[in-house]
Amino acid sequence: MSNKVKGTLAVLIAAMIWGGGFIATSKSLDSFPTLTMLAIRFSLSAILILLLFFKRIKLMKRQEFLKALPLGVFLFLAFATQTYGLNFTTVSNNSFLTAMNVVFTPYLGWLLYKKKPSKTIFFASVLSLIGVSLLTLNGFSFKLNIGDGITLIAAICFSLHVLWASKVCDIDHVITTFVQMSVAGVISLIGALLFDSEIKEVSLSSLYSLVYLIIVATVVSYLLQMYGTKHISPSMVSILLSTEAVFATILSVILLGEKIDIKSFISILLMSIAVFISSRDESALDTIEEPV
Repeated sequence: MSNKVKGTLAVLIAAMIWGGGFIATSKSLDSFPTLTMLAIRFSLSAILILLLFFKRIKLMKRQEFLKALPLGVFLFLAFATQTYGLNFTTVSNNSFLTAMNVVFTPYLGWLLYKKKPSKTIFFASVLSLIGVSLLTLNGFSFKLNIGDGITLIAAICFSLHVLWASKVCDIDHVITTFVQMSVAGVISLIGALLFDSEIKEVSLSSLYSLVYLIIVATVVSYLLQMYGTKHISPSMVSILLSTEAVFATILSVILLGEKIDIKSFISILLMSIAVFISSRDESALDTIEEPV
């Protein structure tokens, strides 16, 4: 199995895990304020990674830490703005606008690193966006409000996170995952102490959901994403991660007995085509190591 295939599978598995994580996030927010939840999630994830991979992390050099540090900043900003934006807009708008990162990524990469996206990657990114819109938007009316604007900032931050992850692909993916979780955890903790209200009564469902978020949706998923980023381009990573919405739909059918309507079927088909054609593009293997 080639490194490209391994990288593709790693990112797809991460997307599948995140597709099943919506309920866990919602349940955990029933008991924990947003920044407090993020502080617990990222901080405990960093501690868990440190315990599991201490021998590899202790070899981290100062320049590696500094190079990976922006990952944690982008990660915090992406999650914080996405969650905050949800307070002022609908879930469907929030999901759709967050998925705009699939289009932003190749063009931000072009702007920042002078790496022009291929026509195939551009076409695949548009197909993915159309597919996400069919899954998340109800009807064709769409009006931007303050929450939508904040969510667009989240989409840009997710794109910058993917692009910077490719820039640090020469560093051990365990180290880059540990650094970003640590940085995001510290920023979230400071924000929680300054702005969050008290924690509500913690239910067992919220606690179990938080454990799932820490172990599976953070430690496992981000290790997979950082590994995949070593072998495929940022544009392809964003296309693969956009399938999160597809996996969420499929899992809702399997676990909740929901029906797939024609719109959902077309969406899944379009996004599957996008993944297929992007995986056939030779430029999808190119990563970004140094900016121009």
